[in-house]
Amino acid sequence: MAKGDIDTYPQDDQWKNRPEGNQRASSVHDTKAEAEATGQEIAKTATPST
Repeated sequence: MAKGDIDTYPQDDQWKNRPEGNQRASSVHDTKAEAEATGQEIAKTATPST
């Protein structure tokens, strides 16, 4: 994964987001759409501006 990538994955009937390098999920959601939207926002803030 590139720096700032977010892994969105299902686990235990929930959708989770885990930023690259983290061992634990940073957010948990009921739907894939919610998780993807949050993951995109996390990725925007995690990616350094150049």
